[in-house]
Amino acid sequence: MKITAVESFPIRIKSQSSDTSQSFYRPSSPNQTLYAHHHEAVFIRIEVNSGLVGWGEALAPVAPEVTAAIIDKLLGPILLGRDARNMRSLWSEMYNAMRVRGNTTGFMLDAIAACDIALWDLKGKIFQEPIWRLIGGSYRDQIPVYVSGLSAEDVGYPAGSNPIEVAQTYITQGFTAFKGIPLDLSFRQAVGAEVILLYDGMWRYSLQDAISVARRLQTLDIAFFECPLAPEAIDDHRTLRQQTGIAVALGEAERTRYQFRELLIREAVDIIQADVGRTGLSEYLAIVDLAQAFHRQIAPHASTGLGICIAASIHLCAAIPNLYLLEYKPKSVKLANQYLTSPLVCQNGTFQIPAGIGLGVEPDYSKIMDAVIDY
Repeated sequence: MKITAVESFPIRIKSQSSDTSQSFYRPSSPNQTLYAHHHEAVFIRIEVNSGLVGWGEALAPVAPEVTAAIIDKLLGPILLGRDARNMRSLWSEMYNAMRVRGNTTGFMLDAIAACDIALWDLKGKIFQEPIWRLIGGSYRDQIPVYVSGLSAEDVGYPAGSNPIEVAQTYITQGFTAFKGIPLDLSFRQAVGAEVILLYDGMWRYSLQDAISVARRLQTLDIAFFECPLAPEAIDDHRTLRQQTGIAVALGEAERTRYQFRELLIREAVDIIQADVGRTGLSEYLAIVDLAQAFHRQIAPHASTGLGICIAASIHLCAAIPNLYLLEYKPKSVKLANQYLTSPLVCQNGTFQIPAGIGLGVEPDYSKIMDAVIDY
């Protein structure tokens, strides 16, 4: 099963709400992060000499051309001619290629993640098995989710509708966990004590401000405080946990077990939120095992990934023991399904595991090609 072709597809799907030609913007936020005006990602197609094809995806919300260039110029040549079944050794070889030059996170790891997911998809097709079974079997038949952002339009309301009414409609449809909601007592009282509420700090707070916010969150029984401080402020996250007792969720900025090891050893995190579009499946499984050794749960980040990333996350969640919840962003899933030949299904508060071998989903090649950007 020798690899004969590695192709990257940096894509940009124009947003209906933005007509700008500028690809990114910087909101007025203390963390100074750039965000994409449009939906951007990198797909990868790996083919072997038998004719089988595996698909991968990297999370690439800004400058997807950079991730694609790493695949085309560096990782593709490493993979060509190699046995696609040797995923772990290939991951190590890709990681080690630029390790001593300091390229052990960021765009480099995003590119490796896309390759790794494609290799898992290929392995499933080679052995005629779904990825969750290749990982070791399922712990659950459906994947519990939290709704990330109250998307009024997706439950029949116009934009700007009363968030309490929107949330209550989701609840009648079987969803019982939410993030991106109003932080006030009236909302908590309206949805009831049984509903799980989560808060994303977006890395915006100082330590003292985060402590104050955490104490307010606790009065509303918020289940976790996501990304309260700058990613590098590991010891401050520990202080926040120790002084307030609030559960801290971190991980979308990290890519490897080595980064998560520091968070865990220094007692900075309760819930691990790595994103498969930044880690790939092979490294994510190493992170899962590490988290389990520290008795920590996993809540995979899955905000802007298109269909391949989401499907890979679902397979991962089926096959790990320490799952908390998977992120479900209705608008992202709706968009992703437009670029798949068969849809991902999330209903009654859970994702269904895609049927079929490998990832169980295939991108619509013609639509992907229509969205490809030159670089």
